[in-house]
Amino acid sequence: HRAAARDLLHALGPSEVIVLDSARAAAACAGPGDGGPLLVLDIGAELTEATLLVDGLVRDARLAETGLSDLDPGEPPTAA
Repeated sequence: HRAAARDLLHALGPSEVIVLDSARAAAACAGPGDGGPLLVLDIGAELTEATLLVDGLVRDARLAETGLSDLDPGEPPTAA
């Protein structure tokens, strides 16, 4: 993976690279909105990331090693 990332960076020629986990990146791009708290969830196959954004700032972020692959396909979804 390192060689592929290095080749991609070389081909794109960026002047700057910022590395963020996906939930924090989504929260940062979402911005402050109407000023109320914003909860960003990234639910992947193996991981779930949650980021709480308040007034445009990340206030908390959590990671759980549980994802969509852990759901029982025979069970219908339930409301939270």
